[in-house]
Amino acid sequence: MNDGYPDGVKLVNRLAKKIKMPTLKSARRRKVRRDQGDFLDIHAVYNGNLGGAWEKTERASKNAPRQVSLLVNLTASVRIPSSEYKWRGVAALALASRLEEAGHSVEITGFTHSAKVFNRKKDRHVLSFPVKSFGTPVNLNSLAITLVQPAFFRTFIFEAKFLEAWKVNDGLGTPLSITPSVIQASSSTVLDGFESITSESEAMDYITNAIKQFD
Repeated sequence: MNDGYPDGVKLVNRLAKKIKMPTLKSARRRKVRRDQGDFLDIHAVYNGNLGGAWEKTERASKNAPRQVSLLVNLTASVRIPSSEYKWRGVAALALASRLEEAGHSVEITGFTHSAKVFNRKKDRHVLSFPVKSFGTPVNLNSLAITLVQPAFFRTFIFEAKFLEAWKVNDGLGTPLSITPSVIQASSSTVLDGFESITSESEAMDYITNAIKQFD
């Protein structure tokens, strides 16, 4: 894992190139000319352009979100093939990279949710961890290890269950999706992906729907 995950990066870049975002509003700052502003262009005044004599810097869209949180459910069955598991992470990173290209700041949080993990009548094992914070660049080579490489889930996430105080069941629990109540209460863009993003086409469908909230 020290060398990153080049194959995962290739998938992310391939999917990102397919994302069409004609209605995604840019949050980058730009200079505009108005009849009021911060700086007066005296030459415009001399030329009679009073309506555009003042210059100011503003965001391209005042309604564009400046910070976007992605909550990615990495929960999966031990039986899910690598060829299916990787696509939810690919979708998350492709979306994150395009959002940041548009000027938004993105944070990514990993999330797992399982039941019957331990030898108890009732249990839920919930684990969340930061993957990327606001203001840090989208380093696909390192991020793909966490979100796309199945070995991360099958090594570190499985190992985290054994750090708890209770005996772990042989099957390591039953994977669960994020509950609707959590999704509704969350201010994040929730990328559940559990049993629903298992191919490139499904990843593209998710991204297409997710982008609509930025119209």
